[in-house]
Amino acid sequence: MKFRFTTYHGFLHLKTFTCALPGILLAFSNLCAQPVVSNNEYYHIGDTYQFVTGDFTNLTIDSSGANVTWDYTLMSQNGTEIMSILSDTTPGFSTSNLMVLHANGRRDHVSQNSSDTYINGIYDPGTGLTTLYTVYDVAKRPFTYMTTYLDSYRVNIPLHAYSGKGYLTVTGTSYGTLKLPGHVYNNVLLVKKQVSELDTSGSPAFTTFLFSTSYLWFDGIHPAPLLEIDSVNSGMTGRTISARYLNTQTATPEITGNPSISYGSIFNDELFISAPLKDGETYSLHLFDLSGRTIYTSQFIGVPGTLKFQTGLALPAGIYLASIIDINNNGDKILIKLIKG
Repeated sequence: MKFRFTTYHGFLHLKTFTCALPGILLAFSNLCAQPVVSNNEYYHIGDTYQFVTGDFTNLTIDSSGANVTWDYTLMSQNGTEIMSILSDTTPGFSTSNLMVLHANGRRDHVSQNSSDTYINGIYDPGTGLTTLYTVYDVAKRPFTYMTTYLDSYRVNIPLHAYSGKGYLTVTGTSYGTLKLPGHVYNNVLLVKKQVSELDTSGSPAFTTFLFSTSYLWFDGIHPAPLLEIDSVNSGMTGRTISARYLNTQTATPEITGNPSISYGSIFNDELFISAPLKDGETYSLHLFDLSGRTIYTSQFIGVPGTLKFQTGLALPAGIYLASIIDINNNGDKILIKLIKG
């Protein structure tokens, strides 16, 4: 069986300092205050983040030191990704207080407090598997330039009796100016994360399966990284490189009810819905854009698991709302926020 392993990053928040006398910055750069990671990323429930994906294959990434300039204004752009922040009441994740929902349906279950942020599990719709983590501390506070912290954690995939151990190293490698297409950010901290996960189950189906390096830039204003570049080398899937930078942040009202149990996503012209439906009941589905326009309707019979609808629509990236009505039970309605990246 082929598995797609994912890494989780990004829960850092910066306190920004500025250097006095900017006209003599180069002569006295060593006297300038440095950005400091002061607390956890405050991803607010209901917020949506849009990222632009690009190709960084031929660009220098790991520039260490003070007052560095990263010039990525010439990066090629090849798409967009949308990420939504929801509350988390998913069964089995009682300690998680938020869920990061990605456009492809991936769900990251997260718990956070004033000093630490933990990833408790990741659901991968590509494999249908949930990977569970024990004491995976992805962010500590405070965090500054040249600070390093180490962590180890347990990982397992219950459906395959798989277990492993992971090791994490996080370092504040440099700070300076980040130049992106259409944006220039000053006093930005570059955080480097290195992860290795090793099989400890003894199963011949698994080997040392994941080595990843991630670079994340923060400016202390935006909750999400301004730029994220990931290099993942898996014994099963080979080496992949991905990059994305923050384009927009939108505060959107969270759908009432239980968004952790009722959720959906849109891939190409296919709509995926998972909701607590009654087996054998007849339902109607209505898909709306944010202007309230109905763009797709369907009638179907409720079954357990995830439902797939072939819409035949070439929808642009964005946020959509789905309404599901049980037509045989007094019109009870379920509302779901969907994202297409």
